[in-house]
Amino acid sequence: MWFGTKDGLNRYDGKRFKVYKHDASDTLSLPENYTTAIFEDREGRIWVGSQRAGIAYFDRQTETFHKVRLQANQSRRGDKDSDVHAIAQDHDGNIWVATVESGLFCLKARKDGHFRVIRRFETGAKANAPQALDDFISLKIANDGTIWTGCSNGLAYFDKEKNALELIKINTRHPDAPHDVLEDAVTTIYEDADGIVWLGALSSAVAFDPKTRKNKLYPHKYEVNRYGWGRVHDIVRDNEGLFWLGTPAGLMIFSPATGLYGYISHDPFGTLISAFGK
Repeated sequence: MWFGTKDGLNRYDGKRFKVYKHDASDTLSLPENYTTAIFEDREGRIWVGSQRAGIAYFDRQTETFHKVRLQANQSRRGDKDSDVHAIAQDHDGNIWVATVESGLFCLKARKDGHFRVIRRFETGAKANAPQALDDFISLKIANDGTIWTGCSNGLAYFDKEKNALELIKINTRHPDAPHDVLEDAVTTIYEDADGIVWLGALSSAVAFDPKTRKNKLYPHKYEVNRYGWGRVHDIVRDNEGLFWLGTPAGLMIFSPATGLYGYISHDPFGTLISAFGK
């Protein structure tokens, strides 16, 4: 198991931990200790994103890290302004990297095994999209190959025919909550067995149907009194159909069948689960 922390990359083999850290004197060490994203590709490479030093992949045989330059003007030591938030692999084997401020990158393996940037979508006015795309926060490669990315101002997908990102504006705001600069942000993306794309947002979980382009908002109570505490950063679904949501307020359980939430909070005498409620 791999864990990203502010103080390095941790690997747990079931018995003990091994911590990988940045070494300024070693160019094959972890580029930066602050690890923001981890992804294992189909070839078994471990990709590691950082807050300020871009992205690198880990070679299991040599236990070394190989940095991929996202921007032509960056140094070997780090990618200025390349704050990596998400990593994914498409059906062609390319690696997609979502960053804040620097844009969305697509990497392709060269014949020598190293990677190069073959496509970049910038944020703001330079973005190749009908509407300007803000920071890229999340990624998901759907079962049909669609490349979805969550931005701070909505959901977008890669249109191969147009070679462009198409922005979809989705209502993710709790109707009773105050306005917020991140109220349109899509912080995580999950696809269920029926092809419905579930989005993590500031106000709740959102179900989006790619075929009809319709979405349904499932708000929860944290957004009214503690706006931002209930931001959904991760979504996992169990065998019983319940969603487990990671938020700043703690772990939540969500039932899409009823639209109800369960709130799990820390208690020194045991785990408390509050009554289910919206």
